[in-house]
Amino acid sequence: MQQEQKKRLLEVLRSLKKNRPVLRTPGLSQNEFFLLYHMREHLHRQGEDSMRIGDLHHCTHTSLPAVSQSLGVLEAKGFVVRSTDPGDRRSVKVSLTKEGDEAIETALEKARNFLNRLENKLGAENMEQLITLMEQLSEALDALWEEDAGERRNEWTAKKERQP
Repeated sequence: MQQEQKKRLLEVLRSLKKNRPVLRTPGLSQNEFFLLYHMREHLHRQGEDSMRIGDLHHCTHTSLPAVSQSLGVLEAKGFVVRSTDPGDRRSVKVSLTKEGDEAIETALEKARNFLNRLENKLGAENMEQLITLMEQLSEALDALWEEDAGERRNEWTAKKERQP
């Protein structure tokens, strides 16, 4: 990649970060939005009214402590309810409340409107190309992150082995 391309890509990434608030909904952070979104999608797909926190952790690709912390905030806002799983008393399940469902629907409506406006500006064909490229970018970034994480683990292991 040429220096000018690197410069342009960094500017685009900065601009994307700057424009993220467009999808925000009052009362929901971006992380809370995506947590509720994934939770609702999972519950609808499974035909259930509650799910284990561990399953939410897996479907959001978010650390368990981050999911738990976000759920605490969402619970305080009245958007979710946590309860003990009757089948496994060590496990905690989480359910979406009526208020949580309404909040995510409001946020999704705002996102749909924004995405429709974006498609009107870019055109359907460019939008499809953009989505495909963004999916490829996401996969490549995930792979690089995993490679870097592996290198950090190897460095940490080597450092531990050198210590007496």
